Amino acid sequence: MRLKFRSLVDGSEVEVERRLERDGKKTFKTTGIGLEKLRLSELVLQIGTLMPEIATATHFDNKTNLSQAVSTLTGLRPLAHFGTRSVRLHERLTEK
Repeated sequence: MRLKFRSLVDGSEVEVERRLERDGKKTFKTTGIGLEKLRLSELVLQIGTLMPEIATATHFDNKTNLSQAVSTLTGLRPLAHFGTRSVRLHERLTEK
């Protein structure tokens, strides 16, 4: 995947690339090109890689650690509330 970021402050652009490659029969490795230009910590880059995978396998209800952590950190309601609302919104948009 290749992305280009443009600063709203000074208009500068940074292009980065991340590749997912098979490393054996069951494992994969990621390679980043230009990520250092973003001046992000290694931890932030790892979280950006791992969280989308974790989020797809997570049930967003009141009982998960992730849901509680997001609620605590952001001050927002538990994610189950937003899940319920999005179902209702989808029904309204598709049925009416």
